[in-house]
Amino acid sequence: MSKTVRLYYLFRGLSSAFLFKVFLVFFYLERGLDFAHIGILHSIFSATVILFEIPTGLWADKYGRRSMMGYGTLLMSMAAMGYYFANDFVTFALIEAVFAFGLTLTNGADSAFLYDSLKENKQEKLYIQLEGTASFSKHTGIAISALLGGFIAHHSLSALFPATSLIIFMAFLTTRLMKKTVVPGKAFSPEERRNSSVINIQRGLKVLRNKKAIWWTIFYSATLYIMIRSSDVLLQPVLKKNGFDYWKIGLLSSAGAVVAAISAQYSSRLVKKAGSFFVMWFIPLIMILSYLFFTFESGVILGILVLANLGIQGFYSPYTKFLLNSQIRQSHYRATLLSLESCVKRLLIALVMPIVGVIVDARGLNGGIIFLVIFASAAVAILFFTVPGILDHFRNKLSKSGKKKKKADDSVKNYMEINKSKPYEPEKQIL
Repeated sequence: MSKTVRLYYLFRGLSSAFLFKVFLVFFYLERGLDFAHIGILHSIFSATVILFEIPTGLWADKYGRRSMMGYGTLLMSMAAMGYYFANDFVTFALIEAVFAFGLTLTNGADSAFLYDSLKENKQEKLYIQLEGTASFSKHTGIAISALLGGFIAHHSLSALFPATSLIIFMAFLTTRLMKKTVVPGKAFSPEERRNSSVINIQRGLKVLRNKKAIWWTIFYSATLYIMIRSSDVLLQPVLKKNGFDYWKIGLLSSAGAVVAAISAQYSSRLVKKAGSFFVMWFIPLIMILSYLFFTFESGVILGILVLANLGIQGFYSPYTKFLLNSQIRQSHYRATLLSLESCVKRLLIALVMPIVGVIVDARGLNGGIIFLVIFASAAVAILFFTVPGILDHFRNKLSKSGKKKKKADDSVKNYMEINKSKPYEPEKQIL
């Protein structure tokens, strides 16, 4: 069992070591693409993930987690090598789709593999602890790959891709050394299995009917996600424009990955200390301000802004998952709803990134950043004034005792209207 866990940690680190991630936008520009094409490539990547997000999870359930992890890393390794030979938009589009497909094969299957392995040995209670260590391995892989990638890019951007291909292939070999887990029993009839993706989406949407808090949380998560995914396209070129060499960008990105890992590790402590309502609006505010300051700051200040941006990003995943999971009462639909949340995020990327690319080509990097700031600010403002009662009662922690009771009563009333059949149980919803 200990060997399997160690191999799992190694897999998470190797499969996250995309040396080219920080520098991909520079490579595309070097190969003759403009920002509009880069935005469309982001759309293709996101659309592929949306298309295969749920089916690949079901394949992992049917054919085994280890197998899907292996096939996924093998495809990503092949796609990484494909970048090296590609020179036109159509070829890049095909490679993006293959890489995204490989990524969806590993997403979810890796965590499920660890849980199944522990369950076979009746040690599933250790899952949270071991998954936390695995996340540390993942961030370590990201940090090392950014640092190493910076020095490789300083000499040759093209060399990043064979190096990445080799490392991810090592992740594939790691899966061959892992012990297979028992494939879970069949959850659907043969007819249901053929239409499993549609069935799961239909079931998830049925659960979401009249669940305003879940829908709100999904769009909140998607708004933050568009700012996170835009950073590689917008912020890295700003650094380069202001005199940062590739090795400096790699070093800064590596430090940012470490900051993100630390902030993620201590995110629960911040929520408990500062209050969830404060964290809810602090995250988008800092991200928007960091983008805005990027339009007129330079030198060391830019580096500090990048670290602040990446540090806030570290809170994103654990906090938004906490918000969403705390609203899902029916656990057997949890995975489906989380997949739907991922699809909404990717759909927003597919819609917005081409627009950002066109604006950058027409108005420059600052124009694209300003557009993103305006878009995100408008979305956050709408979210602020539409927050459901069950989430809005976070605000009570910041109120005086006299006002607190009145707002809490209003929150109970709002929640009862949304969930008439369920009693109000805040201790089960909020930290």
